[in-house]
Amino acid sequence: PMSEGWNAIVTTIYSRACKFRSLAFLFTISLVLGAFLSSSAWAFEDNAPGHLQCEGMQEPLGIDITRPRLSWQLRDSRRGARQAGYEVRVAGSPEGLAQNRAEVWDSGRVDSDQSINVPYTGSALESRRRYYWQVRVWDAQGQASPYSQPTWWEMGLLSAQDWKAKWITPDMPLELGDYEAAPKWIWIAN
Repeated sequence: PMSEGWNAIVTTIYSRACKFRSLAFLFTISLVLGAFLSSSAWAFEDNAPGHLQCEGMQEPLGIDITRPRLSWQLRDSRRGARQAGYEVRVAGSPEGLAQNRAEVWDSGRVDSDQSINVPYTGSALESRRRYYWQVRVWDAQGQASPYSQPTWWEMGLLSAQDWKAKWITPDMPLELGDYEAAPKWIWIAN
């Protein structure tokens, strides 16, 4: 009678151990498969560049640099990931970028790992105009990322002709006749 009880206990423990091994095996397989998929090109598709900056600022207003420098961060979680190339597109509207029209500038693919202070080398920029831009990168295996979310920078006044304002001065009273007398500085000789 006692061996039957132990036999039932051992059988129960054995069947639960088998289930546990099956779960452990499935868990291990899912980890290995997940690691494989994250290292494949498919994982790169969701990693568009991020943290886009122009002249070290996000969406700057009124910059007066005629060749602004653009920067971005690679967002690729794969081990040893690096940028092998990039493409910057600049348009006059976000709709232009959404319709794949980079009417202001398209760098084309540039084979470079540079992602900091990449100079804008498109056509001359205009005062008071907002420019929208985005970037995509290529990895070491030649796989292109999707384009980043669009961002923008806005130009300030680039030439003296752009300034239309006049100096603002308070009305100065002439009660004491100071201006009429054309005062001169009094110097003390040493």
